[in-house]
Amino acid sequence: MTRVELRALDAIRAYHAEHRLVPTIRELSRLLGRSSVSTTHCTVQRLIDQGHLVRDGSPYAQRNYALPSKPAAAELTDGELLDEIKRRGGVFAMLGVQEGQHG
Repeated sequence: MTRVELRALDAIRAYHAEHRLVPTIRELSRLLGRSSVSTTHCTVQRLIDQGHLVRDGSPYAQRNYALPSKPAAAELTDGELLDEIKRRGGVFAMLGVQEGQHG
């Protein structure tokens, strides 16, 4: 997963946590600071192709994708999961804990 895809997926998850639905492509473009809806659509399509998102509803609907019911981490191998944790700065960074604060 590229940084752009990871950033988009994180934005989708955060929006979903707050609103209980995924953002439209236009809303996601705004969240990512992009002017091109087409580029955002391509990113969402790649996330669907990779299994991080699923197609949901009519292809012409504003929100035609969804988060899968099962977390993507459950489908990762141990090595892939460790790589993803490293990419995000480690477990402590993901939890918002600075090095040396844990004990």
